[in-house]
Amino acid sequence: MTITNAIFVDQQKDYERFHRDVTALPAFVRSGGVTAIGESAFSVWINPESNPIIAAARYGKGRVVAVGNELYFNLLETEQSECGLLVRNILLWLTERGTGADGGAADSLYQDALDGKGALKLATTSDTLAAGASFPVELVKVDRWSSFTLDPKEYPVAYVDASIDDADVPVLEAYIQQGGSVVVAQRGWLLCSPPAEAFQSRAHDRAVRLGDYPLQKLLNLVGLCLLDSVAQWYVRPGDTLPEQTFEQVKATHTLQLFDQAMAIERGEFSFDDLNVGKPGASVEDKVRVITAIVEGTIRSLSEESPLLKVIQDEAKKAKPMPMPFDKAKQPYTAAVLSYMFQQVTLDPDNVKSPYVDVFPRSVGEQAKPVYDQVVEIDFGYLDLSYMRMLSAPLNWRSTGLYAAAGKVVTVDVPEGTEYLDVQIGVHTDNLCDTPKWDRAPIVALRQRLKPGTNRINSPYGGLIYLIPAKPKAGAKVNVTIHGAVRAPYFVLGQTTEQEWNETIRHYPVPWAELQSNRIIVTVPADNIRELDRPEQLMRKWDEIADHYDRLVGVAPDRPFPHRSPDNPQRFVADIQISAGWMHSGYPIMFFEGVTAQEAVDVDVIQKNAWGFWHELGHNYQQIPWFWDPIIEVTVNLHSIHIQSLYGNRSRLFETGKDGKTYYDRALEFTNSDYTNKNFEDVGFFERLVMIKQLQMAFGWKFYTDLHIAYRELPLDQVSMDEEDDEPQKVDLFVFMTSKVSGRNLLEFFDRWGLHFSEQARAAVEALGLPQPETEIWNAMEAS
Repeated sequence: MTITNAIFVDQQKDYERFHRDVTALPAFVRSGGVTAIGESAFSVWINPESNPIIAAARYGKGRVVAVGNELYFNLLETEQSECGLLVRNILLWLTERGTGADGGAADSLYQDALDGKGALKLATTSDTLAAGASFPVELVKVDRWSSFTLDPKEYPVAYVDASIDDADVPVLEAYIQQGGSVVVAQRGWLLCSPPAEAFQSRAHDRAVRLGDYPLQKLLNLVGLCLLDSVAQWYVRPGDTLPEQTFEQVKATHTLQLFDQAMAIERGEFSFDDLNVGKPGASVEDKVRVITAIVEGTIRSLSEESPLLKVIQDEAKKAKPMPMPFDKAKQPYTAAVLSYMFQQVTLDPDNVKSPYVDVFPRSVGEQAKPVYDQVVEIDFGYLDLSYMRMLSAPLNWRSTGLYAAAGKVVTVDVPEGTEYLDVQIGVHTDNLCDTPKWDRAPIVALRQRLKPGTNRINSPYGGLIYLIPAKPKAGAKVNVTIHGAVRAPYFVLGQTTEQEWNETIRHYPVPWAELQSNRIIVTVPADNIRELDRPEQLMRKWDEIADHYDRLVGVAPDRPFPHRSPDNPQRFVADIQISAGWMHSGYPIMFFEGVTAQEAVDVDVIQKNAWGFWHELGHNYQQIPWFWDPIIEVTVNLHSIHIQSLYGNRSRLFETGKDGKTYYDRALEFTNSDYTNKNFEDVGFFERLVMIKQLQMAFGWKFYTDLHIAYRELPLDQVSMDEEDDEPQKVDLFVFMTSKVSGRNLLEFFDRWGLHFSEQARAAVEALGLPQPETEIWNAMEAS
């Protein structure tokens, strides 16, 4: 796989042409990665902490540039902006006519256009690409590449997007071979996400593999690869990608990283020698970068890629590795194993995985299979997009059954049934990108069921779920399952405590589930063997969830958009999770051990369960007032509400090493008068005081009314982008809180250093509201 130094010399000359006059690029949120996988391919610009975002390749007589965000190839940019200069350099490189005598750039067709010798013709099928006055480019609209005569002499450049089909690939490849140039501007991860309408209906299937797209097949042919991951998650206004050297950029070539990963395993190379990551990067940082590039490339390749065939051959020879597995010690083996784990399916010929006994663990030998177990599935679930909440509960239907690892389970589906999935396993966190594996990184598997008899077999085993993947009002089907075993499963209002205590909690299955109307808790069965009063526990969980609903103003009998969710939230224990001590989502994840035991302790969940309250609070956060500096603040609105309801002392009175409470430090901040005060200058709990002060001034009903008001806003007035549009969200928050409270809160937010626009200030002033009756930025609850 080694790339020769001679090729690197040629690539350095190309690299310098791309960077001419460009010292930095703006950092755009959620840009995608693009890697070089061919010997004639190279990285152009990288995010040092993750992966390349622009790469290029020579292929035959032609050239290709792949850009991981459409904003980096924006023909509406101004000529002298950083992105405008980048676009200029891309077009100059794509249309070069040979190489100068000194090895530098020769003349270019686009240079002719810049010199006034006629616009450069750029062919495209895109309906969204547009060119402004700064670029002498003539866009030529093409209906379909395979039915168009694409002559490189007449159309030197083609802009190709993800709409191409398999018939277009050979046409475009021949065009490049003959001297045509192609530019692709696409976030690969976006192609792997279900479409927006699927999210709204929650009817999406599993994510599409990036390698299945014809666009990826074309790029793989020329030596480039879009990644299915995000290169830049959080970006501040004005953030830039730093100036880079060619040595930094060339170090990210996938083939070279493969060679270095193998050399590390042989003891011939070390992570200290690896030139990836920011200057001074730690071994952990370098592991993260090499993982993002190498493993990200492997899982994104098309089946036609020669590189993927190498990995597939290696995977056939791979032997099981003991867990825990430290990827830093065997980075190449980790890449091969990661590929293997991601290829596992519910094929009926599967055998028990060697990793099962570590996790999720085996079924007891005395467990008896059950047959003819009928499960009713209701397809009439709600589209919860009207809630505008961060993570609305999905519609996994628990069956109370468990599939033993390596054993066939049969699922009979009535004729005419569509969009019904089966999932084996509840532990859906994908750990492939984590630096260490305490368990196999993928243990939950899902597939679409067909009408008739379906034979499935999970090598890991797990609880069985049936998932209607597309809503259909009034539609119910009875599905029959054969060959599974019963798991400890308590359903509030259906299971009696006598049944539970005498039989159900003793089933020899490693995982147990407890279900109320609003919450489902999944823990190791060992945590419930001594649980005598599951009804009391689950009624308390219901009560807590009802408090969340009341605070945000939803209920089962209210009209839309104030109807409460019709599916329960899920809490699931795991031996390893993908982020943090706990994390939100569906399901909410936490660690086994002490935390799992707390989840089934009725006293703990109402008195000392900040983590559970916090993560459930994340799920309830409304996206239109969800921006980075406040994410870990408003989440605890629910935590302090639950704390108050159950008579617990407020965390805001906790004392730090300086002897001061969060209130003390918050009030010092709000009463300070230094210039350029910023909300982010204080910690999350100090910022939480701001949220609490609004409640003290206007009551808990203020937040109920605020949630209701946000749900009632027309969709075109809110941003449903989770990681973007921060200025818009801040402006709207300042306006909405003032409107809902009936008070002009501008001074309050000024005191808190919350930066909003002059337009927002004018909008609040135009409401003609009175000032607050007290200096609410000094409010503090009684201790």
